[in-house]
Amino acid sequence: MGDIERPPRLGDWICPEHGTVTPYTGGVVAACPECLEPALHTVHNARGDQVYRMPAPDYCGGPDRHPLTAGRVLIGWKPCRCQGGGGHTTWSCRACPSVLMWPPHDLAGPPTGGGWRL
Repeated sequence: MGDIERPPRLGDWICPEHGTVTPYTGGVVAACPECLEPALHTVHNARGDQVYRMPAPDYCGGPDRHPLTAGRVLIGWKPCRCQGGGGHTTWSCRACPSVLMWPPHDLAGPPTGGGWRL
């Protein structure tokens, strides 16, 4: 993990490369403003332990902006050759055909933010 000056606190956003950050929120998910990798959110789990949670979009990209909550979203992975051959996390709304994807689909180079809507 990058240089973290103090232990992470509940509510902090963490980038594994850059430590505690104020996330960029102009894309599909909260991301590190330096590298645009998803920022991990420090939260408590059901047992009360402090854990890091991957960010997820709150609403779908469809015109009705359905909330992407438990039972209303399918989380998946789409392999892709962009971004060095990895892939993209996808969030599919169960109420409409909207699919959100992160990191942004980019065949030409590194992500520039914003995400990609199918």
